[in-house]
Amino acid sequence: MNGVVLWTGQGQALIWCEDQGPLAFCELAELPRGQTLGCGDLVQFKACFHGKMRVACDVHRIEANAAPSLVDYLQSRSQSAVQARGADIIPFDPTAVRFGQKPEDDGPAVQALSL
Repeated sequence: MNGVVLWTGQGQALIWCEDQGPLAFCELAELPRGQTLGCGDLVQFKACFHGKMRVACDVHRIEANAAPSLVDYLQSRSQSAVQARGADIIPFDPTAVRFGQKPEDDGPAVQALSL
């Protein structure tokens, strides 16, 4: 499957998938040695599931910075939808994302993220 990286941070990334299904979660430590990912990178991966969470496995960057303005475009479109239709959209605060930890005890866990 192909996708575009929407967010990276804390050793993790979220990928928007070409099938328009759930976003894929990626552990950056799982990438081939020396490879990094940034927002807007076009990637190819195998979609795996851990429970209900889609996980990107065997990730390879196809093109760095292929869609540099995609994140800004999606954010502006979501704001337009809220203003135009009063849509119930949950804002995404990348600084608040804590994958792989349960909030109550900070222990390891796999959690699903829906946007």
